[in-house]
Amino acid sequence: MLVVTDETVAELRTKLTGKFKRSEDEAPAVIRRLSANAEHVRSPGGSGWVPDDPDHDKFIDAALSGNAG
Repeated sequence: MLVVTDETVAELRTKLTGKFKRSEDEAPAVIRRLSANAEHVRSPGGSGWVPDDPDHDKFIDAALSGNAG
C-alpha cells in the first residue's frame, strides 16, 4: 500500500523539480499519477522518530497514520 500525506507530496514536488531536474510543468502530472494509486492520510507531525534528521519523520508518520505494513 502506498501512503502519502501533504508533507510527503510536498517533499516529492521539491525533489522532482530540484534533484531530479523535472520541470514545474511535469511535477503536477507525476504527483497526480502517484496520488491516484495512494491512500492520502493526515499526519500528526512532530513525532521525533529520526533525531539526527527530523525532516525524515514525515515518512514514518505517514506510514503509521496509514497503518502501512
